[in-house]
Amino acid sequence: YFFWGDDGLPWCRCASCRGLSDSDQALLLENRIVRELRKLDPGAELAHLAYANTLTPPATVKPAPGVFLEFAPIHRRYDVPYSRQTGAEAKDALSALSANLAVFPPATAQVLEYWLDVSRFSQWKRPAVELPYNPRVCQDDAETYAGVGVRHVTTFAVWIDADYLKQFGEPVAIKSYGEALSRTNTNRGH
Repeated sequence: YFFWGDDGLPWCRCASCRGLSDSDQALLLENRIVRELRKLDPGAELAHLAYANTLTPPATVKPAPGVFLEFAPIHRRYDVPYSRQTGAEAKDALSALSANLAVFPPATAQVLEYWLDVSRFSQWKRPAVELPYNPRVCQDDAETYAGVGVRHVTTFAVWIDADYLKQFGEPVAIKSYGEALSRTNTNRGH
């Protein structure tokens, strides 16, 4: 199951909550949701979305059984492999994933990427731009994720629609993305 808070908006700042980070507040709610879900579906699992204002891992709240990490580095660059995005200027740096993997087990963690997300590369404005997919970056990223124990990797592919196909044709990136994941043994058996 997936429950995402309001897209990038801050969480509660009332007197009871202001001492908790956005990530801690999100996990507090997710823990409650997964406990209730498991009353109906004993095998239920729920994602903790590490994204935007919840990219920093929770510090005071620990994940309940059944809560897994979904790491979505929306502000990272796609012209350079993720592993080489370091330093103060790096946004959504790989170090945030490492910090989250100290809280959530890598075996259940999932990365949500944007390699094929035409809407993101178009800055969420139409008409869409042609996807600037870089197969070397995708391959390196998949290897980086596998190297830290993450075996579940997905990507958004928003706006690869009829209008996109009419303007740019079928993107070869989809096949390349699948091959990159296959070569690194991500998403196998799941």
